[in-house]
Order: sequence, then structure tokens, then C-alpha cells
Amino acid sequence: MRTKPQSKSRSNLIAIALAAYRPKARFFSQQLQSLVDQTHQDWICVITFDSPMREALANPSIKKFKRDKRFIWRQNPRQLGVVRNFERAMALALAYQPTAIAFCDQDDKWLPRKLQVSLDALRQKPPMSLVHCDAIVASSKQTYSFSNWEDLNPTPTLSSVRHLLVANTVAGAGALFDARLARIARRSPDLESVYHDRWVAFAAANHGGVHPIDEKLYIYRQHAGNVLGNARLRKEKRRTGALIRDVEQPFYVRVLRKAQRGVGWFNHRQFLASELRKHLPGESPSSSNVFLAVMFLWCAMEYLSKGRAGVPNAQIALRLFSFGTLSLFGRSRIQHALGISRQRSAPRRRL
Repeated sequence: MRTKPQSKSRSNLIAIALAAYRPKARFFSQQLQSLVDQTHQDWICVITFDSPMREALANPSIKKFKRDKRFIWRQNPRQLGVVRNFERAMALALAYQPTAIAFCDQDDKWLPRKLQVSLDALRQKPPMSLVHCDAIVASSKQTYSFSNWEDLNPTPTLSSVRHLLVANTVAGAGALFDARLARIARRSPDLESVYHDRWVAFAAANHGGVHPIDEKLYIYRQHAGNVLGNARLRKEKRRTGALIRDVEQPFYVRVLRKAQRGVGWFNHRQFLASELRKHLPGESPSSSNVFLAVMFLWCAMEYLSKGRAGVPNAQIALRLFSFGTLSLFGRSRIQHALGISRQRSAPRRRL
């Protein structure tokens, strides 16, 4: 029997949007149990499956959660992919008239106070805000000694639209946001590296703001099946392969390929800025070369003055400023001078 959506909004109700795809039973059951163990109990969890739901429910460790009516199980009519799967779960959750929405990954584990601390923080912020917390990075066998913010968000107080253009600093698994934001950010553009959480964060930055909670409130589990992973661990995994590739390529080829990717990063953010102006209400940055180049330089100065010296976001912002400045002198000629065809170029990496 399906749970019927509530007809009236409940001031404490949190809707959890969980996008599932072939979940590992051990991790998935631990995550669901961590939701049950929350100190804040007024929640519902909409689980949308991008893989056969019956396969997951066949496992006794998962099937037992069917008895809890707060879990709403839905099978997608077709495979949507990770972003559209989360967006469908968020859209279905809105039917229950929640006051706030939280994204949830299938293989993490929430600490008991996550929802309560996040809701308390959200209530202290302006309407249409988003709050997000830090996480403990862990594998299936051990817990690492560093937080996720050490690499993902070294300066969490800087989270305006311009900072989000430089790099996404909001992890969806740590976010709780006003449900009204979900209504204006239902669908993100089809752009590489623009995930559901970043798009909602843009909407929040244009309205109530993006606000950090300086606590580790969930365990961010790392394993071979992660769609995205912690930046430090990704670098460690890539290091050996990258060194081998570098030895095989001449120095000037490596430099030109990095330059080409840099121009691609700048162009990508130009297009993203134009999408923000078209699809999200509020003040969005201009997509002109001059405006973006100056804005990225401004960001770099803020990161260096308010955060730790040499943080990754400052390096990215300075790099984008450099390529934006070069583009002022004729992007097509510069790209032609790089001398690497699209077929021969290395694939663009996500930031």
C-alpha cells in the first residue's frame, strides 16, 4: 500500500531524496538504518531506483525497511542517470509538502544528529537558504583522519554564486535546503560537472544564501563504485598512471594539452553563467569575457586573503582568469595556436 502525500505542510517534516542504483546491500542497509536512528524523527524518504528495485528488496537486510511507512519506494520507468534520478526523487518528495529537503547517497552513513543540527541551522537562516555540513571520509575498512572539507571546501564561508562558478563547494549528501528552492531548481542543465546539488546551491546563493555547518555529521564512504570521490583520494589513485603518461609525452605536448583544457574550463563557465541567467531567478553573473575574468581574479584574491594560502580554489580561479584574459585577444586564434586537434586532445577532467 502506497503512502499518501500529506495535504498540508508540516513545519518539521524533512523529505529525504535518495537516488539508488544497484546498491550494495551491506552499505545500503547501514544507510537506511542511520536514517531510522536520527534524533529528528519527522521525516520521509523517497527512494527512486535506477536499477531493478526488486533485486534490492530481495535482500532481507533491506526488505525489513519496507515495514517503516516513512520509506517511499519508487521504480523509475527508465534509466535516468545519477543527476536525473536525484531530481526525480526531489520532485516526488515535494508532493509531501515538506519544509526542507535533504539529498542522501545510498552508501554513506549519517550520524544521529545530522537532521536535527541541520534543521536547527536552517531555521536561523533567511528563507530559501541551504545549509551544509562536513563529513568524515571513510572506506569500507577504515576511517581516514581528514575531513571532506579539507579538499572539497577549504574556505566554506565563501559560497556566493561567483565562488560556486569557480568550483562546487557543496556536497549534496551534507546539504539541507528550503523546499521552495526545489521548485525553482527542479532540473539542472545538461552540462558536465553540473550536478543536482550544485544547481540547487546556485539557486540558494541567489536567494537566502549557502551557509556552512562546521561539524562532521555523516560518514562519506569511499569505494570503487563511487560516481564522485574525495579529491585527495582521486589524486592518489591517479598519480601512478599520470606519471607513466607524462613520461611518454613530450613536454610541449603536455603544456599545450593543459592549456587547451584551461580554455575549455573557462568556456564551460561562460556557458554555465548564461544558463544561470536564463533558468534561475535572481542576480546571476554576466557571461562576458571581461566580467568573468575580473570575477575569477576577485575570487582568487578572496580565497588567498580569507582562506589558507595556495588553496586549490585560488589556483583554479587564477588559472581561469589567465585563460579569460587570453580569450580577450581572440579565442579562436589562441585555440588554433595551441595546435592540438579535438581528436588528439586529452579528455577534459572535472574540477
